[in-house]
Amino acid sequence: MHGLRKIERALVFVSLFALLGILASCKNAKEDTPLDLQRASEERGTAESQGASQGIDLVRDLVLGDTEEGFFAQVTDVAVDRHGRIYIADRSSYQIKIFSATGQSIMNLGSNGQGPGEFASLASIHIGRGDTLFAYDSRQRRMSVFAPAASPQFAYSLIPSGRSGVMRALFGPVAGGYLVGYMEKGGLDPAQNPQHIYRTNYQGEVSGQALLSIPQQQTILQISGGVFSVTNLPFGRKPVLRLGPERQYVYYGWSDSLSIGIYALDGREVKRIKAAYQPVEVTPEDLEQKLGSVDDEPYRTMQRNAEIPDTWPAFNDFIVDDEARVWVNINTADHDQFTWWILETDGARVATFTLPNEVTFHTVRDGYAYASTFNEAGAPLVVRYRYRITQP
Repeated sequence: MHGLRKIERALVFVSLFALLGILASCKNAKEDTPLDLQRASEERGTAESQGASQGIDLVRDLVLGDTEEGFFAQVTDVAVDRHGRIYIADRSSYQIKIFSATGQSIMNLGSNGQGPGEFASLASIHIGRGDTLFAYDSRQRRMSVFAPAASPQFAYSLIPSGRSGVMRALFGPVAGGYLVGYMEKGGLDPAQNPQHIYRTNYQGEVSGQALLSIPQQQTILQISGGVFSVTNLPFGRKPVLRLGPERQYVYYGWSDSLSIGIYALDGREVKRIKAAYQPVEVTPEDLEQKLGSVDDEPYRTMQRNAEIPDTWPAFNDFIVDDEARVWVNINTADHDQFTWWILETDGARVATFTLPNEVTFHTVRDGYAYASTFNEAGAPLVVRYRYRITQP
């Protein structure tokens, strides 16, 4: 174990300067170009989110993994570089699988382990400037960096430092470093232990105050006989945080309402996206169906005795496309499908569409939306959709 850490440290010092040169060469091209968050308001004036939808053409363009054996084991994230190459984080195979824009397999990165370029639990992947690839391992609390090339090569790994607590998330590269989430050590109840969002430098060192402190997903905590159990609260609320285009702004929303704040990288809120939404009531049938999906009787009892919200969360997730529009997965009375709204930064709804509820979008850029889903046999797929927002 100590030998592996020495190897990693050596790789850091040997490869760090080379990679920083790559990043620095890409830095000046777009870093100083501000994202115009006022674009939608200036073009249309004040718009009501309840106005008529323009609609959207959304067509399956490419499907990866649709074989009898199932090419992927457990897709946790999807990223795309400037050439359209598709990077897929496959947690259960401990690999990042890379495909060309036409769907041809290029290579697999990584394997199971704790050494350089190895993974224990791939949680997220991100593409930085110059197509540098960043991967976060949630079990090892470690970030691995792969230098851009026709066949990406492992460069170095690091564990951010400078704060007490545990790194919980990598949200992606930003100017001068990375955006990470930390949770303080101690305390059994996640509700009393918020996640703090920090910027680091390229060496992973945290300095300064947290940009944001956000609550964790609502849970149920039970302590019995000195043993504590935690499970998610049925219909509970949760935080969602995404980086915007060019990684200049942070989008954060609490799923209780359709209100998403846009924050600068110094923590200032610069805009807020709001859309009118009618909450959907939790019916007795909804509750029984939710509890019936839990196999463990003690956990089912915990959930049944908890203070269940009267309404569904306003949304389940959202992503931000390359034109700063927010694609929000909202809850409606039809729970067999998810309804998606596409919102401008002024809250105007420009499109609405529905997809099966197993479809999860990961990134939207250059006229394509990339999602993970499953085939009829339950095997994971990655689907690329070609989309066009229609004119009114």
